[in-house]
Amino acid sequence: MVNTSSIYKKLVQQSGNTWRCKVLLTLADGKELDVSDSIMQGGIKTTHSTTQDGDFDIGSAVIGQCQLTIDNTAGQYDTVDFSGATIAPQIGLMVKKDYTGIEYEWIELGRYLADEVTDGSIISISALDNLVMLDRPYTTNLSYPATLRQIWADLCTICGAPYIAGSFYNSDYVVGKKPEQENLTCREMASYVAQLACSYVWCDELGRVRLGWYDSAPLPVKSYRTTVSKADTTITGVKVVQDGAEYISGEAGYMVAVEDNPLAQSDLQALADKLGQRLNGFVFRACELQVLSDPSIQAGDVLAVTSERDGAFSTVVTRAEYTIGNFTGISAEAETEEQKKATYNSPSAKAKHETQKIVEQKIDIYDVAAKQFASLVSNSMGLYTTTVKQDDGSEIYYQHDKPILEESQTIWKKNRDALAVSNDGGKTWRGMDANGNALVTVLTAVGINADWICVGKLLSKNSKVFFDLDEGKLAATKMVAAYLSNHTVELEFGSPDPLTGANGLVINVDGKYRFAIEPSIERKGTTTLHTDSGHYIMFTGLNDTLAPASNRGSVAIGAANEGAEIGVYQDSVSISAASTTIHGDLKVNGTKNRVVETSAGKVLMNAVESTYAVFEDFGTGTTDEKGNCLVELDPLFLETVSTDAGYWVQLTPYVGGAVAIADKGTDRFAVQGTPGLKFDWRVTVKQKGYESVRMDIKEG
Repeated sequence: MVNTSSIYKKLVQQSGNTWRCKVLLTLADGKELDVSDSIMQGGIKTTHSTTQDGDFDIGSAVIGQCQLTIDNTAGQYDTVDFSGATIAPQIGLMVKKDYTGIEYEWIELGRYLADEVTDGSIISISALDNLVMLDRPYTTNLSYPATLRQIWADLCTICGAPYIAGSFYNSDYVVGKKPEQENLTCREMASYVAQLACSYVWCDELGRVRLGWYDSAPLPVKSYRTTVSKADTTITGVKVVQDGAEYISGEAGYMVAVEDNPLAQSDLQALADKLGQRLNGFVFRACELQVLSDPSIQAGDVLAVTSERDGAFSTVVTRAEYTIGNFTGISAEAETEEQKKATYNSPSAKAKHETQKIVEQKIDIYDVAAKQFASLVSNSMGLYTTTVKQDDGSEIYYQHDKPILEESQTIWKKNRDALAVSNDGGKTWRGMDANGNALVTVLTAVGINADWICVGKLLSKNSKVFFDLDEGKLAATKMVAAYLSNHTVELEFGSPDPLTGANGLVINVDGKYRFAIEPSIERKGTTTLHTDSGHYIMFTGLNDTLAPASNRGSVAIGAANEGAEIGVYQDSVSISAASTTIHGDLKVNGTKNRVVETSAGKVLMNAVESTYAVFEDFGTGTTDEKGNCLVELDPLFLETVSTDAGYWVQLTPYVGGAVAIADKGTDRFAVQGTPGLKFDWRVTVKQKGYESVRMDIKEG
């Protein structure tokens, strides 16, 4: 809602007013050009919307438009390149004409960027407001989790768009992770933020990107041409839909839907209730109106309408179309309940608009603030002065944006002790006192030198690094400290662990030894110690209730480069290696199996157990023509066993005869039987050094 004086409000309800325009263009090369005297009749037209055509919704980000028609019959603009020009149109209403002169009250219509230019004797310029600056890819260094307020400030800074800093409705809602959608634009992100903030995205008269809502004081208007719904539209409920689940606040009827918003990630019922606090019971009258020319009416205003045909009613402006010298067109659009149930457009679809592509570039916060300030200096209107004389003869000076001080919103005040400014009619003030103390909303500077700074949080530009002094929290990606004869310790926060790939805390000692703590959900409470050779020990905490029970409280030892690992769990041990060597006794409570692949899948083959610690060898022999055969044992096998302690031989003859043991020596045994008979043999010998071992009693 544009602040206007009481005389302005009175005059716009009457016909026969005198209007003037000022149109200042800043060309792409930086030169300024005033085309005010060349604007043709009806040659300024602006259109702004807070919702999509035919619907009342939240989260829309509709680009405002301005159409200029310039008389160039004399050819004075033939050499002017209007492409990329910035346009700052103003409309003035004559509020005074007497012997002292003529006065106009000026209304700023916004800031626009020339999009399409048609040259000739009549030049037509189609321009878009600063929302078009958000039509660029959403590529950010913002660290998530992040609040809606942080996301909003970040995306505006990414695009170099001037914006109003500060909190807004539901601005503290926390988004856990960055959306993973492909080809996501900043305007789509702005739309998603606005939807969760129960707002719309718009550009104000100074070209600043803002979040808005229909909460201004009702502006009285008289409508001459109307198309008005027979009954009010009442929002009965809000429905948040995510992954097929519905979270409802309110009742069935005219429900506003928030569906598949990628920023709605947690506390969805609480989110629905928060939106319902603003939406449920919201009443307006759907209509299309034409009122006498009034450039101060903005999309988002609340109107108190009087009409000879339809009587008095309240409504909101979802679309405002202004043409100089003509009626102002106003719409308050809403679907019927049946249409509302049948259709839904996501904020992503709402943000789509065929516009020029903005070349991606790195924008600095200081540059954004500097450009915004320069625009205000170049294009802003003047001030009125009021002097209040004090009893001691001194004076207090006021400079304000309306002729009457009490009707002004922007007020500068200067007295002995302070220079201050207010943008809410004097309710709150910012400025500097005579002692050099300053009170500001946002301070943007190249550098700051100070003896002390008292702040709640020190924050980096990308929000990834901060020091919360109130809470005692420090967030950084890396900290480096040198100690103990030039040994270096580096702390890396959010650094990917070389073993798991997850982000966590990594401590590097001389760049060789790594101690990693990984606080991820999948491997909650994991700590890893690395060496420069790639070996590691990983400990997983007992409190990882999200992990399977068998994985809780585990230890993994391995060599990342070789892929070998031993995992010790609560009820099992896992060994992953090309080969495994055990020095010492192996005692097993349970079976010993080998896993073998078969056509039926993997099967477990059981090991043969024995009362003694023995080794076995196998072979095949054949008796000679006299029925004798001497079997010599493998010398290498003999090095592992003790035949002196005795051994066992098992013979299995083939069909057609019989064989038996004739004699046993320490390195061979003799067989006698049917001449020319083939037989298989199996020898079992006690292991060397374990000759006396037989079924030891296990203690404990």
